[in-house]
Amino acid sequence: MSAAASDRLSRLDCCAVSDALDKLKLTGVVSGLPQLSGSGRVAGRVITMKLGTGAAPPGDEASGDDGDRSRESGDVIVVEQRSGVEAGSWAAFSRWAPSCAGRGVIADGPVRDIDEAKGYDFPVFARACTARTARGRVVELATNGPVEIGRSWSTRGTT
Repeated sequence: MSAAASDRLSRLDCCAVSDALDKLKLTGVVSGLPQLSGSGRVAGRVITMKLGTGAAPPGDEASGDDGDRSRESGDVIVVEQRSGVEAGSWAAFSRWAPSCAGRGVIADGPVRDIDEAKGYDFPVFARACTARTARGRVVELATNGPVEIGRSWSTRGTT
């Protein structure tokens, strides 16, 4: 996604984008991840991270709360941490937000350092907050691969 396209998309109302996706019969709207910090919308190239339990892939020393590789200005970090383990799925705001001018973080899992993110007015959307580190609890299983983000809505009660 070009920077110009990201800027244009970030100026649109999220309900208008959702309605357009519905008309096109496309998915892409995420529910259940409230904005915990920042005041703006986020749009941009996505860097994905999948966190979970077990061993990290061979040769990868990264832990779930690092996530400071392969970023550029305007990237949106999207993290799946649905392991059930209370551990931060994102931290490192002081190292990342000011220097890379990232657009935001969307985390399906708990995040750390939310006060720091608020201090930078850095947009973070997440399932919950925690003080618990990811180190020794969850590992980065994949980067820039498929992730599942947001609440799954059932169709119970609809006709």
